[in-house]
Amino acid sequence: MRKIAYFLMALALMGVVAWGVMFARRNDSGSGAHQGGVSGDGFPAPITVDANGRLWVHGASGLIDDGVFTPGTSLVDVIAGQYDDTTPDSVSEGDAGALRMSANRNLYMTIRDAAGNERGANVDASGQLGVVEANSATIAGDTTAIEAAVEATGWTIASAAVNLAAGARGEVVATAGSGKAIRVLGFMGTANVAGSITFESAANALSGVIPVAAKGGVVLPVVPAQNVALGAAWFTTNDNEALNITTVTCEFDGVIVYATED
Repeated sequence: MRKIAYFLMALALMGVVAWGVMFARRNDSGSGAHQGGVSGDGFPAPITVDANGRLWVHGASGLIDDGVFTPGTSLVDVIAGQYDDTTPDSVSEGDAGALRMSANRNLYMTIRDAAGNERGANVDASGQLGVVEANSATIAGDTTAIEAAVEATGWTIASAAVNLAAGARGEVVATAGSGKAIRVLGFMGTANVAGSITFESAANALSGVIPVAAKGGVVLPVVPAQNVALGAAWFTTNDNEALNITTVTCEFDGVIVYATED
């Protein structure tokens, strides 16, 4: 085949042959079909077809399966999907099929569980994802039990806004009364400029000096309510003393979660 191609090319170049003949080589397996047995750069190559006469075609962007893709170098092909929201067709195991897209060309995707089963997700018009907790009844029961346990210990949990001026001691939670303390369960806030804050029981320091960057903040994660009766807290004031915070240089604003004895 290759010798015939060379011969016809030579005749055409000499002006002997004024017509063209196209040859195609049958290749049922596809092995080497895409290259067609090319000898080297500048050499002619036969076109290859399968047993049904269909032309083997291979794009320049194709990669060998599991081949390395190099961004900015490797070529890519544009793919298309089918828009069909009326009667989308299904495929059998091992078959190829067209991808499905929406009217505005977005590719449809379906969430799958660990076993490979397709699972739907509901999103409302506001873009909020609908979530149902599988153990919601258990969680609700646990929450009720925790609240009951806290109430039984004689502690009341509350929260308060924190608005502190710069360079001053500010009262965050007023005294709980004679023989009663205040426990800090959670806290968060930010400073307008670089400075520091110190938690205090009246004028007695409960913490060290805590530096705060400009526009930075302090966060103390909330202690679980069921642990309050066990004494868990970030800070605990002395009996009948207010919870104060002293600022240096910065203003400080935030919120605090605390517990007081009943």
